[in-house]
Amino acid sequence: MTRIFTLIGILLTIMSPLRAETGYADLSAKASRYFQQQEWASASAMYQLMIDRNPDVADVYAHAIVADGMRNDRLQQQQLLRQAIERHLPFDSIFGKVRELSFSLGKATVYENFLMESRATLPWATRNINARLLDYYMSRGNAPLAIDFARKMLEGMPDNQTFLVALAKAYMMAGEFDKAKAELRNTLDINPSSLPALLTLGNLLLSQGDRSEALPLLKRAYSLSPTPHLASTIAGLE
Repeated sequence: MTRIFTLIGILLTIMSPLRAETGYADLSAKASRYFQQQEWASASAMYQLMIDRNPDVADVYAHAIVADGMRNDRLQQQQLLRQAIERHLPFDSIFGKVRELSFSLGKATVYENFLMESRATLPWATRNINARLLDYYMSRGNAPLAIDFARKMLEGMPDNQTFLVALAKAYMMAGEFDKAKAELRNTLDINPSSLPALLTLGNLLLSQGDRSEALPLLKRAYSLSPTPHLASTIAGLE
């Protein structure tokens, strides 16, 4: 409740010098300035004014969501998300922009927390959000959570090659190389022409000194996607 009164106070303070005819572009400029100066409460209030004027701009919702994340106002973030979805704004645009802004601020956890909270808000989008969390934890090198979310993505789709390879890579991050090799071999049993599995398993075996098993895998990969680097690697093994 205190946050609500605080936000109302900021809105009144900001709106007082704004004439009714203040243009949308002026509001945008003020919001951008507050955001760049990391005045998060003021930025949040200004973006809310912009949404009131034009509720159909995904980029504005994303900026507002990040500003509220920096204030740890997760309730307001989810209210904005619901409003954006009700306006049929592109789901991917909002989440993609929140990721971009959070990373650019060096506050990746704003994106992570927003994803975690959004799973409850949008239960119909759980798989989409889980896939984003998997990508996030892979990019952050968080092996335990990457393994967890790779497994979640494989629930109901145990033969999905993308997530099998992701699980194998997560095991590699965790140093569980036998499990990684098992998942990659499983992937190749499903699809012997899976380029990611061929390359990942071939290079893993090569890194462990198993040249004889790595070579045929890398040759199969080269037949699917010939590259100078792969040709050089193969030449060095023969």
